[in-house]
Amino acid sequence: MDAKEFINLELQEMRGLFTASLQNMTEEQFNWVPGTAANPIRAIAMHAWGAEDYFIQTILQNKSRIFESEHWDEKLGLTNTPGRGRGWDAAVTTQLSLAKALEYYAEVQAATAQYCTNITDEELQKTVLLFKQEMSVAAVISRFMLHTTGHAGEIAALRGMQGVKGLPF
Repeated sequence: MDAKEFINLELQEMRGLFTASLQNMTEEQFNWVPGTAANPIRAIAMHAWGAEDYFIQTILQNKSRIFESEHWDEKLGLTNTPGRGRGWDAAVTTQLSLAKALEYYAEVQAATAQYCTNITDEELQKTVLLFKQEMSVAAVISRFMLHTTGHAGEIAALRGMQGVKGLPF
């Protein structure tokens, strides 16, 4: 198995876990605000998807995020995806359409899949700047997948707090 095959296998596994954490999710569960310091599922999901959009589109391909280029701020009623020092207050307080949010995620997934399907060994070895740190493209992809997987677990736990099975297994 070469590096590209491995990355695409891991991408498929990460997607499966995140999809499982959202399985049979209702609008109410997606927008439920826990009575603790935890963020609602909508904020966590938008953060994870916005980070993937940023890592893959902007950091690795020097393109605008899909969030901006496809005007998802208007479609979702959210000025930005939550991230480092921005957007959290709005994501915590703004009710979102689960269907619309999943449409954004589908666009991000498709763009990531296209990028990873066509990636080369040379591309994986290139270095880029992420949060003021030089790292290889392979390391950026690894970071985004680990980041997203962690948030899938967080969503599963929040579903459990709502009395719903967080993961189907």
